[in-house]
Amino acid sequence: MLWPGMVEFVSGERIPATSWNHYRYGVNVTFGNTQKAVWAEFWKYYKLPEAGAYDDHARRVFHHNAHIVVRDMISYARIQVVASYLERTQGTRFEKKRDAGKYYLTEEQYREEMIPWMATRE
Repeated sequence: MLWPGMVEFVSGERIPATSWNHYRYGVNVTFGNTQKAVWAEFWKYYKLPEAGAYDDHARRVFHHNAHIVVRDMISYARIQVVASYLERTQGTRFEKKRDAGKYYLTEEQYREEMIPWMATRE
């Protein structure tokens, strides 16, 4: 939901957000950046046992896991695009989507497919 799409570094370089570190460059009008927005969204559903007692540890664990989740999310997005492309163009269906991970497309072929949660962002 909060994937920032294209992010702009201080240098002016624009790239797609493919790592958790990139989320700090994504703009979020309510929280300033998308890392802060994800942090705030997470705490809507979880509470610590004592206010303030575990804040530093919770932040470290959260950021460690966010790196893993974003890395896996981008990897799964590639697999989803490959599976979708091969089904659309060749009629190839995979029993398990991860089997599509063995295939790679050209840049042009990747650009032909769009997965829904990415389609709403630049």
